[in-house]
Amino acid sequence: MAFVPTTQSEVQAWLQRFHAANDSLDPSRLGSTYAKDAKVQFGNMPVIEGLDGMRNFFSATWARLETMHHEPEGFDLVDNKIYQPCHITWQVKNDPEKEQIVVPAFAFISLVTSGEERGLISRAAFYMDGAPLMAALQRASDVFPYTLIFLSTTTMASSQSLTLSSATFAKLTPHPFLLANLQPPDPSIPSARTNGRQPAQARPYSVNTSSLTHAHGSAVVRSGDTTVICGVRGETLLTSQIPNYRIPQPGDSASNDELRDYELLVPNVELATGCSPHFLPGVPPTTLAQTLSTRLYTLLHSAKLLDAADLRIYQDVSGEEATEGEEDQAGEAVKEVKAYWVLYIDILFVSFDGNPFDVAWAAILAALRDTKLPQAYWDVDRETVLCSREAPSPLSIRGLPAACTTAVFTAKERQKKGDQFWVLVDPDRLEESLCDETVTMVVDCSSGETKILSISKQGGTVAGPAVVRKFATVAEARWKEFRAILQE
Repeated sequence: MAFVPTTQSEVQAWLQRFHAANDSLDPSRLGSTYAKDAKVQFGNMPVIEGLDGMRNFFSATWARLETMHHEPEGFDLVDNKIYQPCHITWQVKNDPEKEQIVVPAFAFISLVTSGEERGLISRAAFYMDGAPLMAALQRASDVFPYTLIFLSTTTMASSQSLTLSSATFAKLTPHPFLLANLQPPDPSIPSARTNGRQPAQARPYSVNTSSLTHAHGSAVVRSGDTTVICGVRGETLLTSQIPNYRIPQPGDSASNDELRDYELLVPNVELATGCSPHFLPGVPPTTLAQTLSTRLYTLLHSAKLLDAADLRIYQDVSGEEATEGEEDQAGEAVKEVKAYWVLYIDILFVSFDGNPFDVAWAAILAALRDTKLPQAYWDVDRETVLCSREAPSPLSIRGLPAACTTAVFTAKERQKKGDQFWVLVDPDRLEESLCDETVTMVVDCSSGETKILSISKQGGTVAGPAVVRKFATVAEARWKEFRAILQE
C-alpha cells in the first residue's frame, strides 16, 4: 500500500485491502496498513500508539473471535483523509447463542503522504457500539473484566501493559459488568453489586429534622447518594371557598374523604438541576417528577396517615354562648368548622442516585412527624382566622408506613421467562437503567404485625406471587431500619 489514493476506484481498492487485513484476524498483517508510530482510538477509550501496541490490543480480542466482516457503505475522500460508514459483523468463539452480531460503525482514517510509509495509516478513529460484542464475549467466558492491553506513550519502549479500570468497563458495557459482579467465576466469592452492596442490602438512611426555619415541619433524608429535602407549610382555606362543602357531622369517620375532596394535602416534587446530569434547567417538570408527585399523593391518602380533625379550624366559642342551632340533642355546644389547614408538602431532590420514591416518602414521613401547626381559631368580630404562636400542635400520625423498592436484574439483556435473575434492594441509578422490572411495597409494622399497605409493580414478568411474598420479609427489615433511625 505504497500509494495515497486520489480517485474513487483507488480509494475503493485501498479500503478493500484494509478491510481484508482486518477481517483476517491476523495481527501480523497490521504492518501492511498502519505506520510504525500510528495512533488509533476507539470512541473515548485510551489512544493506542504504535504497531506493538495495536498488535497487543487486537490479538487479545481477535483471538476470541470466530469471524469478522466489514461491509462498507460508501466513503468520502478529503485530501489524505478517508471517512467511511460501514456495518461490522462478528461471531464469537464458544458463544452458546451463536449470535451473529451486527453493529453500524464509522471510521476516520488519515494517511501518510510522503516518505517510506506513504499510503499507510498515521491516525485513525473508530466509532461503534461495542456493548453487543462485549456481551457475547462475556457469555463465552467466565473471566471478567476482559484484559485489553494498551501501551501508553511513556511506557511503550518497555512494553509495560495497562489494564482498563472498572469504571471504564462499567461505562462501556454496564450490563455485562453488573452481571460479572453478581455472578463471579469463583463460587467462594459472594455475589455483590457494582457499588459493593449485597443484592438484599439497602443503603442506610440518614435523617435530620427541623432543618428549615421557615416551614412548619421539615426533614433532610439521605440514602447513599440520593438526598431529599422536604418542607411542610400550612396555609388556611376557608370553608366558604370550598365548592360543595359538607358540614362534618359528630362521629363522622370519613375524615379521609375530607382530605381528598378538599385537597388538603398537596405534595410537589422538584428535581433540582444540579442533582443529576439528566435534569436540565429551564424545562417543564419531567415525567419522573409528575409521576412521583402522583404516587406520593396516592399513598398519603391510601395509608390514612393523617386525621382531617387535626386540620380543622373551629369558631372560637370560649367565653361565648352557643348560638341558636349550635346545640345538639344532648344540649352540648357544637363547634362550627370555619376553615382548614392545607399542607403544602414540597420535596426537593438535592442529589439523585436512584430509588427516588422510597427516599421521597421517607422525607415526607419525617417532615410530617416534625410538623407543628399554630393554634388557629375563627374570630367572629373580624370574620377571619387568627393564629397564636404559643403552644403549636403537632400532627397525629397514624402508624409508620415505610416504602421498600427492589429491581429485578436478569442475566440476559433481553428478558425472557425462566432466565436467571437477581432481586436488587434499593437500586441505584445504574441498576435502575439496567432493570426493566421494579416492585415497591409499603409496609407498616407499628402495630406488632406486618401490614402490607400497597404493592406496585412496573414492567417485566419475573416477579410473580412467590417472589413478591419473599420480598415482604425484606420490606419488614427495611421498616425496622427506618424506625430505628427516626427514634435516634
